Amino acid sequence: MDPLVPHAARIRRATEKLDLGGLIRPNSANVDFALTKLEHRGQGLCWCEDYPGPLHWDPEREQNEGHVRIVSTSEPGWSMTYECECTICGRVFDVEQGDHHFTWWRWRPRGVKRGT
Repeated sequence: MDPLVPHAARIRRATEKLDLGGLIRPNSANVDFALTKLEHRGQGLCWCEDYPGPLHWDPEREQNEGHVRIVSTSEPGWSMTYECECTICGRVFDVEQGDHHFTWWRWRPRGVKRGT
């Protein structure tokens, strides 16, 4: 287990009022995301629980890392969709890709696990 897991609540309380700046989105979102990941690990949850949070999870990069399998995609372009399956627990996600100032990906769990 990550040695920081038992301290996640204390770290969250100590950092929740810090102003870390940020233009497009608050930089404090990165701290919140890291703490949420620690909390998920402490609860024994699969890492795919973290996908619905921040918008930086590129499905192709996640597939290259072996974390998901891209089952299908829409026509390639700036706005497109993916169907992805977690390689650990089998949870299926619909992923929307978009862009504004940067390319982003919104992951939505279907609540369905393949093969179960």
